[in-house]
Amino acid sequence: MHERITESELLKIVRQLDIDLKTVVTEGTVVSYNVDKVNGTVGIENNKVIVTNPENGGLPASIDVVLPLILKRNGVKIDKETNVTASDKFEWMVGELPLFTIEISADKMEAFFLLRSKHRYSWRLKSHPPQAHLTIKAEEDKEALLETLQLTDVMISMRKMLITKNIKPSAIFNELQNSTYKRITIATGVPPMPSVDAILELYFKEQVEKQFIEVGGVINFRDHRHIPSVKKGDIIAKKIPPSDGHVGYDVHGQLVKPIPPKDIIVFPKEDVELLPSGEFIAQRDGRPRLTGKDIKSLGISTTYVVTGDVNLASGNIVFAGDIIIYGSVQDGMIVEALGNIYVQGSVYRADMAATGSIHIRGNVIGSNLYSGYYGVIFNRFFLNTKKLFEQLQLWLEAAKLLLSIIEAKGKNIPIGQALIMLLESKFHNIPLIAQEILNSLSNIREMKKVEMDLFKQKIEIFLNPLQISQLDSFGSIQSILNFLQEVFNMIENSQESNVFIDIPQCHMSNLKSNGNILIRKEGCLQSELFSKENIIFYDHSAVCRGSRLEAGLMISAMSVGGETGGDIVLKAGKRMTIKKIYNGRVYINRYFKDIEEPLEEIIIYSDNKGLIIQHEGGNPR
Repeated sequence: MHERITESELLKIVRQLDIDLKTVVTEGTVVSYNVDKVNGTVGIENNKVIVTNPENGGLPASIDVVLPLILKRNGVKIDKETNVTASDKFEWMVGELPLFTIEISADKMEAFFLLRSKHRYSWRLKSHPPQAHLTIKAEEDKEALLETLQLTDVMISMRKMLITKNIKPSAIFNELQNSTYKRITIATGVPPMPSVDAILELYFKEQVEKQFIEVGGVINFRDHRHIPSVKKGDIIAKKIPPSDGHVGYDVHGQLVKPIPPKDIIVFPKEDVELLPSGEFIAQRDGRPRLTGKDIKSLGISTTYVVTGDVNLASGNIVFAGDIIIYGSVQDGMIVEALGNIYVQGSVYRADMAATGSIHIRGNVIGSNLYSGYYGVIFNRFFLNTKKLFEQLQLWLEAAKLLLSIIEAKGKNIPIGQALIMLLESKFHNIPLIAQEILNSLSNIREMKKVEMDLFKQKIEIFLNPLQISQLDSFGSIQSILNFLQEVFNMIENSQESNVFIDIPQCHMSNLKSNGNILIRKEGCLQSELFSKENIIFYDHSAVCRGSRLEAGLMISAMSVGGETGGDIVLKAGKRMTIKKIYNGRVYINRYFKDIEEPLEEIIIYSDNKGLIIQHEGGNPR
């Protein structure tokens, strides 16, 4: 008979073994035994998942899966680490890729073959002895070949995808024999032969290279040969008509039509003749002008020459053509051209608007200069005719509404009376605008008398209430509306392409150009410059101080900012190049940076993250 162990002896043994105690009550006595925890296990054998459950409070077994194996536990796909038990039911399959793929380009002009494997084998679960956690994998059984890819398999697949044109079986065969496992072209369409857009060949330069020249230190005021000019009978342009392309087909055999060619609509004005051959012939001497946007016009600009200054004695200059001023433009004067403006002298506190370019040889001080699109919208004649047109439209609609309200009440008044009532109560600014237009007419140089008389006749009605009160229909007002629309459309369409403002320097001035602004000498002080394209300073010592510059594309400057001269802001759509900047704020698109210390020889641009300042030939900062 074994002697019963005492409790103290048992505890001593337990402490030595460092094993947890399980307490069992036997015959009213508390007895402690040593019991081990057993964790669950999982293993793979003969393509089966074998799980054992934990014992004595052990941890359950867990698994995860590596693609392309797809394993389901009790019908649910396992896509993360999962605990499993012996009662779980497992199903498995392999989500394997096809042996090859065939792709068709977005334009359907090419088909591509990509080989992934030439053979398909059976799959099996990779065997593994039991353990607490197992990553289950599948592997190919190289002894169980199921399929070998053949050329016919690829051809059948192409037929199902309706790939029928210019198939290259030899390319597929070579890839199967000497596999590169790279995408290869196996069929091609025939692209359409592209159409050719219409072309307008110009046989003259649209821009002025240099409008005034010096010979032996003496300015030759009469030599205009650097201003583009033609003689009567010269061929000034030729239109080459568009030509259609040829139809092609894609890899499916479907026809692919070329993009239709774009035509150019060019109307010759009365001083240009269009021949059946597409050639435009000048009918008089002058500067050829191409104007308009979608619909273009080709004409010969006349020139108005001022041999001295534009001042109170000469009056304001408004001219439907080019203006050449051999003197200066004095304080408070206005010069407006439906063409280019050339000034030999300086411009002092004046306003200038040209639908073409502006060239000034002297200084620009306290002035407003507008060229191209801005030369149109700041043209007083354009603004006033458009403003009158808009007011007349509202006046006409109001009169019709007033008459309809009166008729609804069973009454009526003469049309002239309705117009006068509205003119005196709601539209009293119409006579004021009409008077402004008449004042502008008096400044227009060399306007034909017939045209002048017609314009005056139509506008003067708004200064004569008696004549308005005698109107018995809206026809007269509507005809004036049509006439005004023709006038401001004509001015709007006189805008030239490739325009610029070309000056040596400016001070306290405002410049706006639909093209470039070119600063040839000293630079700009306390001015605002806006260009849809580029602002370029040429002289290495040119300064830019206390000014605000904005260019749609690029600014190229020399010396920017300084201790005196006020704040400076430079904005560009694409980039800036600056020889030296002392201070100021620079923008590229929406990004900006304040420059607080001098920087030299820098390029400024932006990426999708912000502004980048880089020394020329150096690294970005």
